[in-house]
Amino acid sequence: MKSAYSTTIIMGVIAAVTAAIAAANFPWPQSVTENAQVSKPLFENYETTSVRGIQVIAYDNDRSDIERLRLKRSGQNWVVPQKSNFDVTGNQRVLQVTRALNDRVVLEVNSDNQNDHVNFGVLDPSDVGSNAARSKLGTKLVLTDRDNQTIAHIIVGDQVKNSPGKHYVRIPGKPTIYTIEFDKSILSTDFAQWVDPNLLKLPINASSGLAIEQFTLNRHRLDTKTQKDESLYTAQLEINNQQKLTATQFTIAEKEADVSELPNGFAESTVRSLYLLKPTDVEKKSSAEIKTLKQPKTAETESLAGLKNRGFLYRGFENEGHQFTGTNGEISVLRSDGVRLNIIIGKLANPIGGESLSLLYQSIVTADTNPESFPEIESIQSKSEADQKAYLRAVKLRNEKIAAAARQVQQINRVHRQWVYVLDESVVKGLFPAAPTADRP
Repeated sequence: MKSAYSTTIIMGVIAAVTAAIAAANFPWPQSVTENAQVSKPLFENYETTSVRGIQVIAYDNDRSDIERLRLKRSGQNWVVPQKSNFDVTGNQRVLQVTRALNDRVVLEVNSDNQNDHVNFGVLDPSDVGSNAARSKLGTKLVLTDRDNQTIAHIIVGDQVKNSPGKHYVRIPGKPTIYTIEFDKSILSTDFAQWVDPNLLKLPINASSGLAIEQFTLNRHRLDTKTQKDESLYTAQLEINNQQKLTATQFTIAEKEADVSELPNGFAESTVRSLYLLKPTDVEKKSSAEIKTLKQPKTAETESLAGLKNRGFLYRGFENEGHQFTGTNGEISVLRSDGVRLNIIIGKLANPIGGESLSLLYQSIVTADTNPESFPEIESIQSKSEADQKAYLRAVKLRNEKIAAAARQVQQINRVHRQWVYVLDESVVKGLFPAAPTADRP
């Protein structure tokens, strides 16, 4: 009896040990052990300052193709290599994306089953060729360091139902699906979304010292075959000291018209479009064109033949800048420091990436000085020392303003001389609102 009792105890101990060993080695679902990650950072050692490269990968349903946009840091600036290193430093989106994974806390561990990737929309878009459920492809963000090594990457999937701002995500190559707070809208493969919307860097208010004084619109069409120019309208808009916008001059087909004939919102449309001037795409000018436009003198027109074919007709060098006429019009913005910015609208551009639902226009941006902003200082007859000193101070101040404006013009032209900007027709229509009898662009 005693022996049987001892045997039972021994067998029980063996069974318990066996069960413990089996439990330790049983492939329990990963979520059981990973629930400890809830409330902890998804990327514990991630540092924004280490990011030198950004890549966004997403599937475009309209084009039925994978889209990739890559950015890299060049010195202190951020550029888009696939757009000839176009500088996008001014856009806050770069900062938003590099900070997107800072202290991103896991709110929930949803699944560790790879079969659930479809249900949560976190399929890797890089595997588009092998995935039939393309509508369930997530958006992939890859952040790299100066050695092009990945320091953090994530696939952002569907939004959590009834929870705006929360998305299902996973780390590429791993099965587990998490819920975190994330603004998926910042992950765009559309180049236009990364461009500073204020392309001309216009001041938001007069306190910057670069208040806008005047806008001049010259809307015309040039038939490049016959060289016949069809004038549609010219309008001049001024801003007074109270920042009030008024139309001061208006002509239709070169005939003076009453400014009261301008439709409501005409001036406001132009101003609004100027402050939201964002290209859909950019193309780099040829090296010969860029080299020619660097020279502060009248250029040989042969070297600018490519620009002529795009609808930009060269008029010579004047007031510190190269002058152009566009086949579809020009807009001039006069700043209070005497610098004039010019948007030249050329021919239609080819659709980007296939068929486009709207027309696209080519444009360039130039700058020059406005001589009328620096009136001559009248000489004085007085021999008074005080009057002579005042006169010399006025002359010196004028010369300093002229020199400062010239430096600004050089800087602006340096930034824009490389590029042909592609503008959507909605932007051009905003810049050139429809006049009473003028045709629309």
